[in-house]
Amino acid sequence: MTNKIIQIITDEEYNNYLKNEKDNNNNIIADFRPGKNTIACSLDFGSGTNNVSRLSDFIKDRVDNNYGLPDKIYITFTTEPYLQMMEENVFSNVVEKGFYVPLYQGELPIPNENIECIFINGDLAITSNVKEYLKVNNVSTGNIKTYGFPFGLLSRTRKRLTKLNANNKIANYNSIPTKHFICLNAVSKEHRIKLITWLHETNIIDKCHWSWLRRYPIKNETNFIENLDGINTAIFDFRKTKELDMSLDELDTHINQDTVSDFYYLTDSLIDIGSETEPETSQFITEKTWKPYLHGKVSFFFNCQSYYAILKNLGFELYDEIFDYSFDTIVDTSERQTEYHNELKRLSEIPIEELQKKILSIKDKILRNRNHAWDCDLKTISPFKEYPTLLP
Repeated sequence: MTNKIIQIITDEEYNNYLKNEKDNNNNIIADFRPGKNTIACSLDFGSGTNNVSRLSDFIKDRVDNNYGLPDKIYITFTTEPYLQMMEENVFSNVVEKGFYVPLYQGELPIPNENIECIFINGDLAITSNVKEYLKVNNVSTGNIKTYGFPFGLLSRTRKRLTKLNANNKIANYNSIPTKHFICLNAVSKEHRIKLITWLHETNIIDKCHWSWLRRYPIKNETNFIENLDGINTAIFDFRKTKELDMSLDELDTHINQDTVSDFYYLTDSLIDIGSETEPETSQFITEKTWKPYLHGKVSFFFNCQSYYAILKNLGFELYDEIFDYSFDTIVDTSERQTEYHNELKRLSEIPIEELQKKILSIKDKILRNRNHAWDCDLKTISPFKEYPTLLP
């Protein structure tokens, strides 16, 4: 056992755990109160994927000492989409070490049928993507249940903004902005390269505050960029950085990722635009989506099919008075991105003063969305409502 594992045996210990939850970031909770017999493990903190091995060792130790098996195991990885994990074989690791309990020598690595196993992930399409993963990797999941939970990164973003004393900052739509858009790009992605290229080709880039920080640059970046269809590297060299309110050296994953320049972001631009992390297959929502909601900033991003329908289902109101969301239903990603670009072009042709009036006319709706982002209860499902320190 390590100090990463907290064991709860009595109601008094559970109440003490809840009382001190703000001071804890417990990765593994072992609740052995009568009627519980549940272990919950989060992979969201630091090098959290190592917790699978800790979990496996902990359960093996209980088996070896005849303490018995848990009735239920939760493993949560809410801040990453499923498809980004495939190279690291995280799901295979979860199945073969986290959920599988070896009782007999030579058993194949499949979960013990007597244990209820639940994997909770940040990808809303996790069930279908797990099935695809199984075909590719020939992994048997036994009786594992999967659940897509979209608020892991919202929780993390809220905590970061609060820590930065930025939780009270709000967009100033009564200012006199000089730009229609702000387009921030820290991590290099194909759809972001296509967007920045298109913004240059149409000269709409002149109506943007924008950055290109090349955080986590793509392997074999030169070949990748040059082989992308429709990319003109003479317009902008994506192997270089374009800084706005911070440099790459200042961008720290755990502290400054959600830092916002008041001038560029809250005062001198009207709409936050760009491409989300995984618009191809995963239904994944990151801090790029949550930050503008938390700041009362109007945003218009490109993401997976039905992205805006998902946001509406999560309780957020759409800005139909400003945007045409009809492209949201298009299945083909390239076609959907083309229509997204067309809508950006239409918006760019609206004079700033007129666009600002449209935004001011829906200020109440913007503030309702902001309040919803700050106030919505993230601890709505098991195991987060029982063990809140599992949320990032």
